[in-house]
Amino acid sequence: YSHLKMDLSDSENLLDAESNVYPNVEMLDYEKEIFLDVIHTDGLVVAARGLNCNVIVQNLMKVYLDPGNLVIIINASNYEEQYFVNFLNSEHTHLAASTAPERETNYLKGGIHFVSTRILIVDLLKERIPISYITGIIVLHAHNVIESCQEAFALRLYRQKNKTGFIKAFSNNVESFTFGYGNLENVMKSLFLKELQIWPRFHISVTNCLKQFESTIIELHIPMTEKMIRLQTCLLDLMNFTCREFKSKEKNIELYEITVENCLIKQFQKILQTQLECRWHQLKSTTKQLLQDLQVLRSLMVDMMYTDAVSFYSKMRRYRTAEYARKNLSWILLESAELMFDLTKQRVYNENQEFDPEFCPKWKYLLEILRVEIPAHINEHQSDSKSSSQKILILCNNQRTCAQIQNFLKLGPEKYLFENALKEEIDLSKISKKFSNFEVKSVDCKMASSSQISTEETSCFKKPSKANEANETHTIESSKVSRGNALLKSLCTDKAKTSEAETEIAPQEDDLNKVLENEEEDLNKSCYLLTFTQEFCRSKNDDKMESSSARLFEDFDEMENMDLTCVTEDKPMICIFSSKSVDGNMDLNKLLFQMRPHYIIMYETNISVIRQIEIYEARLARPASERTKLFFLIHNGTVEEQSYLTNLRREKKAFDFIIETKKNMVIPEYQDGKSEGNYLLQKKNSKSPQKNTRKAGGQEEQEKQEVQPKIIVDMREFRSDLPGLIHMRGIHIEPVTIVVGDYILTPEICVERKSVSDLIGSLNSGRLYNQCVQMSRYYAKPMLLIEFDQNGPFNLQGHHLISNDKAGIGTMQKLQLLTLHFPKLRIIWSPGPYATAQLFEELKHDKEQPDPKQASVLGTDADTVDIEYATDNFNSGIYDFLMKLPGINSKNIGRVMNRGGSLIELVKMTKSELVEILGNQKDAEMFWDIVHLIHKPVDNENKSNSAINRKLRMKGRLG
Repeated sequence: YSHLKMDLSDSENLLDAESNVYPNVEMLDYEKEIFLDVIHTDGLVVAARGLNCNVIVQNLMKVYLDPGNLVIIINASNYEEQYFVNFLNSEHTHLAASTAPERETNYLKGGIHFVSTRILIVDLLKERIPISYITGIIVLHAHNVIESCQEAFALRLYRQKNKTGFIKAFSNNVESFTFGYGNLENVMKSLFLKELQIWPRFHISVTNCLKQFESTIIELHIPMTEKMIRLQTCLLDLMNFTCREFKSKEKNIELYEITVENCLIKQFQKILQTQLECRWHQLKSTTKQLLQDLQVLRSLMVDMMYTDAVSFYSKMRRYRTAEYARKNLSWILLESAELMFDLTKQRVYNENQEFDPEFCPKWKYLLEILRVEIPAHINEHQSDSKSSSQKILILCNNQRTCAQIQNFLKLGPEKYLFENALKEEIDLSKISKKFSNFEVKSVDCKMASSSQISTEETSCFKKPSKANEANETHTIESSKVSRGNALLKSLCTDKAKTSEAETEIAPQEDDLNKVLENEEEDLNKSCYLLTFTQEFCRSKNDDKMESSSARLFEDFDEMENMDLTCVTEDKPMICIFSSKSVDGNMDLNKLLFQMRPHYIIMYETNISVIRQIEIYEARLARPASERTKLFFLIHNGTVEEQSYLTNLRREKKAFDFIIETKKNMVIPEYQDGKSEGNYLLQKKNSKSPQKNTRKAGGQEEQEKQEVQPKIIVDMREFRSDLPGLIHMRGIHIEPVTIVVGDYILTPEICVERKSVSDLIGSLNSGRLYNQCVQMSRYYAKPMLLIEFDQNGPFNLQGHHLISNDKAGIGTMQKLQLLTLHFPKLRIIWSPGPYATAQLFEELKHDKEQPDPKQASVLGTDADTVDIEYATDNFNSGIYDFLMKLPGINSKNIGRVMNRGGSLIELVKMTKSELVEILGNQKDAEMFWDIVHLIHKPVDNENKSNSAINRKLRMKGRLG
């Protein structure tokens, strides 16, 4: 490991680390300040939403990108890992390898390593990674780190043997530090950090940096329709009633956060979870139903604001059923609810009960911006270069709104609403004159799958002449619905291609069925590319439009290569993007710099997106005339505006809270773990009896006490918090892949750990019976640990809205049968992982230590491949997947992984070939049947005679 030692002579210029930054990533002034503070001091950086630390982190990686350093990145998402690897583009960056030998080899190469926390913990415990030579660890999303989590366990293992390496943590979620008592102090304690760096949006350095490059912002305060205003009033009344009902039924719980104002924000679900998680099992069933009602009403409020009238009416119909009314007797029968249902229908049907839905108010203003405002601004600046190749970016908060805007622009509002009504199976027996161009050729208008649409061809949709066809933009002539064309492959997944029709034909039944099948796929796409048609080019010179439903936009088919920088100058581009994608912040940042939009339309409010646009402009540092023009669409005086202001207020309040906490926080000098005294790093001695001085002055007992207690833990158990909590009590953890049990405490004590949900599933499938058979065969004291949720109820009810008492009784009956047939089995009831760790320590008191080699061999056949060898040399994910398949168990998993080749080859094998590999006729038939036969789900009520009951009765007859 000598080459991993950092040469201090080469690093004495760390103060000038900014010079090592990539030249193509310019940091802003406040980012440089954060960067230098992080370089010089270990600490936790808490920044506001939108002020992402990605640039700081990637430049920090560049500083340590050297084979002489070994830096570990933990808690990063898969998208972030790929993003940073592509950015660094170096042979010294490593993603986690599949097998242990490969990872061990990569660690010795140094550089930057992206490792999942579970793999890092196992590698640290098995000493596959040279801990003393680790340069440091960078923790992302640090607000998720708590004492019992895996990240804290990994940092504790690292700091125990490495007192010189750094720990640097980053977070963009300030509100998470305000939940619970002393959460900020606990997070910093778990991270072994003493310094806290707070960077809100109102920080003077951030304000001065961004203010000088502000974009031109045009706020459009859009009034809602009269029916939408009345709908909003009804929903607010219902939410207010539900909040009052909840507080009246739970007077013993302080619920200051449950207000109508907080119900409107996205974090409402997390607020509820934080306040009620520890007392959820104490709430009445009616109270739980009221909480569910609040979530339903909030969802309806959001849909009313952003979805079209047809979609909202379709959703409201689901709540006006007798079945839902029987389950919900709170708000559904109120006068405001009845008025809300009537208003929803009035938005779709006129006074004559004809289909005549009102348009979304934002549609009109969006179309006006695209047809009037932007062309007018382009005409004013025609002398500017590249004025003809304008790029317009429309930003939404979710994929559903993104798809809605794309369909509205391509099809026009009338055709889009009409097709949406067919899809939602809404009655179209009467249609207003506005929709007279669309004809329903079906007897049953409610069956969308058997409906057909035909449109009257107008002059504005005529195909251009063949002479100009090669150089001119084609208009869309087919009335077939093609959604999701020309998507950005780097930002989305698939691209649906459709062919243009030569003539205007009514779509057949198969065509419309394809539309319905592809509708759900569109909702998962986060980006669409459109461009202007020839009709738009002709119409923008006219004062009036021939038809409001004329298609002025079409798919940008030239962008299949996904190179946004190669847009033809004679063809403007419109990009509709959803910030709620795989990683919206990083996606948006990438899109902004790749696309360089001239105009941005904020269709929905989003604090993080607005700040990212500010940073984008500040990073380009362009003169005012060349900056992006931003249009901000918002419903004035509505819940949309109130929700935006509430989010700003809550964020400012959270920053004020942690600033005040930092001022009063007392941090011990030893908290960073680099010096002695940190109790988290001290190895606690297990309880021992009083010394007997009559036996060699107590020296014999003292020698025994010096042996550190050890527990063997199955590899798969490192997904839980228990191994980390056991290690906190001074017990050494030995990770081993074992077949029998999950935890081996002593040569006699074997423990099988089950959560409540896992216990019920194991009892129903019969898996627990087989596990008890194996434990009783190889260990004198088999134990079944039933571990409950730390914040949940200490009984066998599920985490459902209304608990199922019959399920709990059935589970207890099966446990009774289990204890009758396994007299040696002991059951441990634990309220949570903390109590379990304490119980394990007491069970191990003054007991002999287990042997890892013997534990790994028990339960395996002599002719099978060593299971430890299999898990070390094969992909652990494949191992876990195979173990879940019927017919593959701990006895034959080694042979399958060694001789199976691949999953495709395994599936193609015959029964005789499977028997040869699996070594058992029954196992081979089970695996072959599950792959080649069609299986139907079994009714839960007919499942009372489960596998475990059948096996227990069979054992009783044989015994």
